Amino acid sequence: MLENGKPAVSVTIGALACEVTVLVTLQQNANVGYVHLQNNALDESSWVSLLPGYTVYTSLGGNFFKLSIKKEENSLQFSWENFGKDFTFTNCNAQGQEKLGFHLMIKQYNIKNISLALVLGLNEPRIIKILQKAVHKVFSDQFSYSQTKKEKTLFRSLKRKSDELEKIIIDNEKNSVVCGIKLEEGGKNIIPKSAQALMIVHEENKSALYNANRNIKRLKTKITQLQNEKSNSSSKTNIKQKYEEIKESVNNILDKKKLGSAIFISSEQYLFLVLSNPCSYCYNTNIQNKSYHTSCIGFKIKIDVDCLLCKTIDSYSNQSKDINFSQLVAAATLAGGINHYAMQTALAVIGITTQSCSRSYHQHQSQMFPTIISKANESAKQALNAAIAHANAKGKKFLSVGYDCSWSHSRNARQASGEFIYLDELKGYGHKAIIAFHVVEKSRIAVKK
Repeated sequence: MLENGKPAVSVTIGALACEVTVLVTLQQNANVGYVHLQNNALDESSWVSLLPGYTVYTSLGGNFFKLSIKKEENSLQFSWENFGKDFTFTNCNAQGQEKLGFHLMIKQYNIKNISLALVLGLNEPRIIKILQKAVHKVFSDQFSYSQTKKEKTLFRSLKRKSDELEKIIIDNEKNSVVCGIKLEEGGKNIIPKSAQALMIVHEENKSALYNANRNIKRLKTKITQLQNEKSNSSSKTNIKQKYEEIKESVNNILDKKKLGSAIFISSEQYLFLVLSNPCSYCYNTNIQNKSYHTSCIGFKIKIDVDCLLCKTIDSYSNQSKDINFSQLVAAATLAGGINHYAMQTALAVIGITTQSCSRSYHQHQSQMFPTIISKANESAKQALNAAIAHANAKGKKFLSVGYDCSWSHSRNARQASGEFIYLDELKGYGHKAIIAFHVVEKSRIAVKK
């Protein structure tokens, strides 16, 4: 069956894949087939014999196959069954048999970039382990599982070290001493129990050295971490202190010079000051180590500066959180009694070319209308009460009023207002008092007939 897209193997008593030298295997069975493996898990280069009884259920080229190796007379037969999309391997769509190691099947179904070893799953560690155990039952000198993985590693290490010492003996004419041990050409003759004890002592010392080095590395990392935390804490304290000092100085300048909430500044100078600022984390000031992104919405200019050294992103804007220049400009036109076009022209003359669009402008104004109308109603009620009191004081039974109507702007206006104006002079009013008014508004929704 299949497990995670990898072939699964079914091994019977006769299903053996014995990895031995080519010469010995050829002498034992001259009619058997072999597959050559390069850089597999067991050796850098080896030949694996293919014996009858080996069966694989796998998926190739989008189809499910059952692949088997059988023996007929003195040759191996490679039989296959194609089950199409049936992952239960129940309904066979096609089958065949050949002597070329499934080569014709691979060519027939146009399966590319695949080898016989991959088809048979001989590069899968789990399958290799199963086959090794099966081989070990027949050839006890192959794939001995009595040794642990660490013992095998140690034996290989000792083999390499013995080769190095042998070269030293040859170069120094058999009179060599290494680490206080005299080297002998045939090696030291010690009993197996002493060799076993020596191996254990070696592994204990190796383990102790590894643990010591690991603890040293952990302590170094901890020391570095504590030093960085101390440095960062000190830097954050200094930054916060400097920020408070700068904020206090800014407030002193605003109060002393009465500068208000906004001042004009050259775009070039503003951008130069922003890009000259150091990174808030690593204090990088090199523009070559920074990238930046600028976005403009109405009168708002936002710049995100990305430090390429520490990946910190600092954001700058010409607006404070509680100030919206687009909304203030829309309010200024209402207060000044001018339209959007006149304000645009005035701002463009002084160099402010990035402005809010007409739609945004009118949206900001429409948001102010409910508040303005509410305040105007309160003012009109107060003026009406003052006018009634003024007329009663003069013994009048009526109010002398005039009427006026005005549109919100000159062309295609959406709103208009009508006002009743008290014609007599009221104390405390520097103009004719409006004692009543009403606003009308026409819809811009087109109605299709």
